[in-house]
Amino acid sequence: MKYYISVECAATSPVADLTASLQRAYDQGAAGFFQVLTTSVPSHQVLFERTVADDREYVKNLVANVAGISVAQAAMYQLGAELTEGDVGIVAQPVVEALANGDGKFFDFGAGALEALLEDSIAEAPYWAITGRIPGADEDTCHVMQASIDEEARRSFADKMFAGERDPDQARADAMADVGGDLGVYITSVVSSPVPITEH
Repeated sequence: MKYYISVECAATSPVADLTASLQRAYDQGAAGFFQVLTTSVPSHQVLFERTVADDREYVKNLVANVAGISVAQAAMYQLGAELTEGDVGIVAQPVVEALANGDGKFFDFGAGALEALLEDSIAEAPYWAITGRIPGADEDTCHVMQASIDEEARRSFADKMFAGERDPDQARADAMADVGGDLGVYITSVVSSPVPITEH
């Protein structure tokens, strides 16, 4: 299950520098994804995508041991700690400070992530084996992934299919023009399982 944290901070550096600074933490193992959404002065807005499965243990322990802390604040503290451990440096310090102060915005589009972060156990997302090909390929390729729903699994499959292209975005755009839809791939089979699927 995914949730999101949005942080707005002063635009003290170019967006490219902020992006590169934050990327260092993700290169060193920070969980999830991020995107700098706006680049206008006087502020930048950064959106972080997180998952309950990655964060539940830390958040639950923090809420249990720190008086008065909310689930959303605990999630922000964890994210800030990961960025700090990733040595993002001074450029991203305003983002880290906003998270430490609980000044970000937490939202999950009604998915129930706030409640799920405190649950004792969380059912794992199902596993998927999807077979298909990109336009022009002679043979199908199978990829295995874990995703909450069918649509998410199909998008993950498409991402994997184009990852090896020299320009993945352009390759997908060209393929979408041929195939239609928003994936750019032909999918021939979709199999899901509650237990891990081994890729041979």
